[in-house]
Amino acid sequence: GIATLTGTPPNLVLKSIFEATFPGQKSVDYQTWFTVAFPLSLILVIAGWTLLCLIYARSSYWNLITGKFIWDKSGKNEEVKKWSHVNKTIRKEYRKLGGFRFPEIVLLIMVLLLIF
Repeated sequence: GIATLTGTPPNLVLKSIFEATFPGQKSVDYQTWFTVAFPLSLILVIAGWTLLCLIYARSSYWNLITGKFIWDKSGKNEEVKKWSHVNKTIRKEYRKLGGFRFPEIVLLIMVLLLIF
C-alpha cells in the first residue's frame, strides 16, 4: 500500500496537500513516490516477518538464523520433522496455484507501465 502512490488513499491526499502547499515545486509522480517509498516498505516487510517469526516460531526460527539448527537427515529431530512438513505443505499449495492467468498478466503489465 505505501510503496505505490495509488496504494492507499492517504498517499493521494499527501500528494494533493504537497502540490497545494508548494505550487512551484515539481509534482510527485508515480515513479518518484515508488523510488522513495519502496525501500521503506521493504524494510518494514522484513522487520515484520522477523518479528512474527520470533514471536510464533521463537526457538526454531532463532536457531535457524543463528546457525544452531541441526539438520538431522535421519528424521529423529522433531524440529526437522516440523519444518519438513511445513516445507512440503507450502510446496504443495504453491503447485496448486498453477501458472499466471490472463488477468494476472494484464495487471502485472499495468503496474509496470505505471512505475516506468
